[in-house]
Amino acid sequence: MEPDFGCWWSNQIAPHQENHFHGTEIAARTFRRADELFPEDEATLAGLIFEKMGDYRSAIECYREAFSLPREKDRTWYFLHNNLGYCLNQLGRHDEAEKMCRAAIEIDPGSYNAYKNLGVALQGQGIYPEAAVLFLRAAFAFPPDPRSIGHLEDLLSNHREEVEREIPDIADHLAAAIDARQKLMQ
Repeated sequence: MEPDFGCWWSNQIAPHQENHFHGTEIAARTFRRADELFPEDEATLAGLIFEKMGDYRSAIECYREAFSLPREKDRTWYFLHNNLGYCLNQLGRHDEAEKMCRAAIEIDPGSYNAYKNLGVALQGQGIYPEAAVLFLRAAFAFPPDPRSIGHLEDLLSNHREEVEREIPDIADHLAAAIDARQKLMQ
């Protein structure tokens, strides 16, 4: 399974997030990389930059504006739906995020990141067992990314009993996901 380029992008930026884009060098690198990904799409480019700066409201506006562009590249449309879903989750708008993440999965069911973001949306709506399944699916689909395991651990720390009612062996599944990641990372 091929990793999401949006997730790859996040991993490229992650080491610098403690700076929160205060440094002009980091902002310039971010802009250059985003311009490579979306050279003809200023709205998506601006949305990505706002998202990485933590300005989710502005990112949402830009991503929504990008939907007015002709649909030519499925990866771009996957990215728009998935990242709009992510930003909506960050603002607690989980029902809207769910719709965007489901649309992203419909466009590219092989990309794991939308499953993780859909899990966050469902967790935010109190649909814990399905969120757990989505976190596991994302964790097994792309073990190098630890975020899905982290989300599942957080979910279980607060809602274990409810998840275990529907998925009694959730702890075994989590252990298997952690083991798969550890083996891959050796």
